Amino acid sequence: MGSTRVIYYEYDDQNRITKITNDYGNSTSICTLSYNSVGDLISFKLEEEGYDRLITFSRNGNIITVTYGYGIETLELNAEELIVRYTFDTIQEDFWAKDEITFEYQGKNIVKAINVFEFFESGRYYSGTDVFTFTYDNPKSPFYHCNTPQWFFFWYYNFDFGVQNNAKTLDRGDDDKIETYEYTYNEAGFPITSTWTQYDDGEYKSYLTFKYEKK
Repeated sequence: MGSTRVIYYEYDDQNRITKITNDYGNSTSICTLSYNSVGDLISFKLEEEGYDRLITFSRNGNIITVTYGYGIETLELNAEELIVRYTFDTIQEDFWAKDEITFEYQGKNIVKAINVFEFFESGRYYSGTDVFTFTYDNPKSPFYHCNTPQWFFFWYYNFDFGVQNNAKTLDRGDDDKIETYEYTYNEAGFPITSTWTQYDDGEYKSYLTFKYEKK
């Protein structure tokens, strides 16, 4: 028995996302995005039942710093405003962690992400490197015309959505565990359905449908 979530996006007159509503059926969360006068994304406010959280983004040159209660994230952008390096540091009682992810591109598509990590928890130290590689189709991503910064989609969704084309495969470096994505498209060439298949001690599938509304 699966579960269903419906996600609604609202945009401003510059085609930037201003509100994301996640409807889980029995609960709802609302994310509000705010921009400054030069178009930088400066805050992300999450509101759900019994919980509010405000996350701020500050920019210095090509570095975005994300500030919230228990850690610091930095995102380094290239000249095309694409994220090329992400770092995360947190120190808590009996726990600390560091992550660094670097990205390689074809166009605006992330084709490789290398994650070097280390953390200390409950008296034990762990470290390692994960390498993720991607292939893409030719049709346009649902967010192709969206003017919200590309780095936000990685920060919020991780690797779930591309901003130029749609991922076809994701290889996490595990033998025989390549994740696949299959799509159907509308007449304009945008996806209207997606099937994600993951193999991890068995087959797991997730289904998406996309609807577009032009205002």
